Amino acid sequence: MRTLLALSLLASVAHAAHPFGFDDLIRARRIGGWDVSRDGKQLAYALTTVDLEGNKSTSAIWLQPVSGGEARQLTVGTKHDGEPRFSPDGRRLAFTSDRDGAPQVYVLDLAGGDARVLTHLPLGAGVFAWSPDGKFLVAQSEVFPDCASDACNKERADRMEKPRSSGRVIVRLLFRHWDEWRDGKRSHLFRVDAASGEARDLTPGDRDALAM
Repeated sequence: MRTLLALSLLASVAHAAHPFGFDDLIRARRIGGWDVSRDGKQLAYALTTVDLEGNKSTSAIWLQPVSGGEARQLTVGTKHDGEPRFSPDGRRLAFTSDRDGAPQVYVLDLAGGDARVLTHLPLGAGVFAWSPDGKFLVAQSEVFPDCASDACNKERADRMEKPRSSGRVIVRLLFRHWDEWRDGKRSHLFRVDAASGEARDLTPGDRDALAM
């Protein structure tokens, strides 16, 4: 009798327990890029949420006191906001977002208001960093090295997005990086004015500049 009771209890516990599966892993919210303000009081981070049924994800920027307390969501939407970076004076927060197409750098005044787009780089902005005085940022972006203008880069990128033959002629390395074709692009660093968004290529030429 005792044996049967013990087996019954074990069966009930096993039935009640929920093994951690694939769906649980996908639905778990994930923290991405983050940054701490210079005074050490605020933590900004990107939080990704996955819609398993819709087969899509969104990410937003959150702000939380380092000492603890309730987190506050700073951005909303159906796209991907990430890589938050505090300005040196702690009054602004820059981040990347693909809300209007290719990822660009946006700046949000922490005193209030909506985020404004800062960069308008034709092939989008990647990693970036503030200058020590907060007057400009340095952002990474891809370019076609033989293009001398933003219009040329945009036209070339738009043309490559159109349907074409799946065949490729490879004449140089690096022709592929992880899951994307390089297609003759190079990674350059741009100096971006923090007020006007005016950008200047700091590393022109047929070379890559990856380190920040």
